[in-house]
Amino acid sequence: MLKTNTELHDMIQSVATKSLKILLKTKAEPEKVTLFLKQFIDLSTDFQVMILALCKDPEKLWQMQLGYLQDTIGLLQSNMEQWLTGTPIHTSDKRFANDAWINNPFFHLLSQHYLLASEHLNSLLAHLDYGDPHIAKRIQFFTRQYLEALSPDNFLHTNPQIIAETLQSHGANLLRGLNNLLTDLEAGAAHILIKMTDNEAFHIGENIAITKGQVIFRNELMELIEYKAQTKTVYTVPLLIIPAWINKYYILDLSQNNSLVKWLVQQGFRVFIISWVNPDARLAHKSIYDYLKEGPDKALQIIQKQCNTKHINTLGFCIGGTLLAMLLAYHKACNKNIICSATFLAAMIDFSDVGDMAVFINEQQVTQLEKEMDKKGFLDGRFMTSAFNALRSTDLVWSFFIKHYLRGQAPVPFDILYWNTDATNMPQKMHSQYLRWMYLNNDLIKPNKIKFKHTPIDISQIDVPSFFVATKKDHIAPWHTVYLGYQAVNGDKTFLLGQSGHIAGIINPPSNEKYGFNYNTNTAATADDWLNTATFQTGSWWPTWSMWLKKRSGRRIKALNLNPAYHSIMDAPGSYVLMKCDNVEIKDRTTRIPYEK
Repeated sequence: MLKTNTELHDMIQSVATKSLKILLKTKAEPEKVTLFLKQFIDLSTDFQVMILALCKDPEKLWQMQLGYLQDTIGLLQSNMEQWLTGTPIHTSDKRFANDAWINNPFFHLLSQHYLLASEHLNSLLAHLDYGDPHIAKRIQFFTRQYLEALSPDNFLHTNPQIIAETLQSHGANLLRGLNNLLTDLEAGAAHILIKMTDNEAFHIGENIAITKGQVIFRNELMELIEYKAQTKTVYTVPLLIIPAWINKYYILDLSQNNSLVKWLVQQGFRVFIISWVNPDARLAHKSIYDYLKEGPDKALQIIQKQCNTKHINTLGFCIGGTLLAMLLAYHKACNKNIICSATFLAAMIDFSDVGDMAVFINEQQVTQLEKEMDKKGFLDGRFMTSAFNALRSTDLVWSFFIKHYLRGQAPVPFDILYWNTDATNMPQKMHSQYLRWMYLNNDLIKPNKIKFKHTPIDISQIDVPSFFVATKKDHIAPWHTVYLGYQAVNGDKTFLLGQSGHIAGIINPPSNEKYGFNYNTNTAATADDWLNTATFQTGSWWPTWSMWLKKRSGRRIKALNLNPAYHSIMDAPGSYVLMKCDNVEIKDRTTRIPYEK
């Protein structure tokens, strides 16, 4: 609640000043308008197909309307009975689980009717014949987006919590919300992203990405970090972690109690990680092969010398796991035997079913993206952030819309959400290859389809021990699709299915005592067959995987006896991780060169 007229005056003045600044600096961008209009036309065409499908099969629409009418009458009757008898009311949808929704008959009925209508419409669209599975997926996805946007909790006059707060504060929540909106617009009027967390609460290298280590090598694409031992003895076989290049590496080294890297070091593993550069136009020519050779392949050479070892364990997260699969197949074709085990975290090898991500990727959209990248030399990482957020719009868009703009709340510190907004650009050539080879053509799963320097690679030839981790609610790497990649490789292999999603299911330290996982060492014909025979265990999957990794990490030696071949360029987290999408220029190029003893 606003305490004084002065406070109200100051807030109104702040809103007015920000509005004027935004109007003065906002410029028309014809290419963005053109792109928006083209996307709108494409979407309109898809929904014309939907109308035609309905016209061809009107009986389905009639059946849906009858079922909807019957269920609506049933909903009214059940609500009346609950209120007359005083039966406790429960809802499975967390948007409407608050007492303000449950205890008010009107708003409770409104929320349940919205859910009922959404269910019937989604069911109808799922059973229509569109003649094209890609169009079907797009129609169903964007209909869900539309329905989620129409949820009654997203509007002031249909959200009892917001109504109560507005009356209590005399509208101060809405004024604060408007101020928050203008602040987000001021930060980037051409590309608004709702602020999800308090960005000022985190400082890389101070309270996030803080595991002690040194950058021991640097080239144009990556910095290689070696972490300092925290145990008296360490395993002789080191571990190289290959994170996704679409985000910063520190998702695996978050805050003090939420770091996979720190936990591994405390288990006695000698850990190295790649920190990818945030590329600008100067790296437009870099290809997937360059990322492979100058990234993990080069890192393996450095680690061999640094640890005086022939063999190295590897871990690839998300796209980093896809790159690891390509590296393994490339090494097999070149008769190299450096990697002695591979762990794949939420990583796809087979891209035959990429879930809702498919709605953003077809020939027309990729061609349009390539035109945009041709102008800059790279794809702005914030584009991908927006796309990923749209896959879970209720959790990653509308919930923050409500908190930030309707309730006028200040964002709270949350390390994962801070990382989520710290995006990385993609070089033009590499990203074009990635979209076409993986998402459009699914070439990686095809033997000898992809060639690196005239050397064909075949995923089925991979035979090192491998450990696959997928998560049940993953919206980026669907677990059924991850399982197809698990089936594609050979050798001794293990599959584990964690709970939750792409990030929360992976970053799940034992101390959290959250979630659980299904575990099964058998290879079943389908993912569902595997799950039916798997056992469920509570808690983090990290200790189970650690036991598997320790068996492949050699003996333990005294950490003090290590004699490194490469010395420190600078302390971790290095310099590349500090580069932002909107400011990717490296100011001091003279110190950013590989260091060799």
